Amino acid sequence: MSGKQLIPFLILAATAGAARADATADFMAGTTVKLRRATVDLGNGSRSSSGSVAIRKESGTLDFDIHASDLGVPVPIVIRLRGTALGHGWIEYAVDDAYSPPVELGGKQTVSSISGRIYMLAAPLPGTTRQDIGNVVLTLAEGSKLEAKGSFGALGISITRLDFLGGVVQPALSGFSDLTRTPICSAAVPTDHRFAVTLADVARAGGAVVELTSPPAGVRFASATAVRAGSRSATVTARIDAKFVGTVHVTAASGGVARSLDVVVRSPSSCLTR
Repeated sequence: MSGKQLIPFLILAATAGAARADATADFMAGTTVKLRRATVDLGNGSRSSSGSVAIRKESGTLDFDIHASDLGVPVPIVIRLRGTALGHGWIEYAVDDAYSPPVELGGKQTVSSISGRIYMLAAPLPGTTRQDIGNVVLTLAEGSKLEAKGSFGALGISITRLDFLGGVVQPALSGFSDLTRTPICSAAVPTDHRFAVTLADVARAGGAVVELTSPPAGVRFASATAVRAGSRSATVTARIDAKFVGTVHVTAASGGVARSLDVVVRSPSSCLTR
């Protein structure tokens, strides 16, 4: 799949699961990127990075540089990633590096340039994951490929795995509560009930994503909500199914901290006797 063919595919694929906070903006706001893992193939077998590598990045840009050795390739080359946001969390990284004079690789071989495109998806980290570098993970998309040129001719560099962590560290979840604090009564038609999620501090950058887990029936929440930047809390509306009576366990999670509630839906007769 070519880069031009890939772009509409990426946008369509992302539409259904787009995050409610802007992961690309958060990644752009960050000043540190961690290369979590990488696997590349120069045509003579796969090479993998040996461990996490912290990389400095300027705030306000998607651009940053990595060393070939960070990818598990032991050559003294810096690869400059120049990012363009494609929308819906997708980022295209262009590589167009020329080395003058050519870089010595050993064995009387030199490399004069590396070029290509790397496509990545920016998404919020899962709510149960602790944020040490930031709140965004970048994962590799199909269609990413680099090419090196030098004394050996042209050599394709296949990238099969590439993950970066970055963004900003958002406050952890501190509370998940019933906002109305009134009994929930079953009804003949679906009804709504309001809850609140609260962070330990105000959300930063593009806002903090809070994941919500609920069963497929009875009491249903959206899969996630976002606390806006500058706020500590957000209201979440749950849908109570028609004629449902019972207790449902629901969970909210953000910044590696989870909070749970047992939501009790009473029968109409029980509510009348209170």
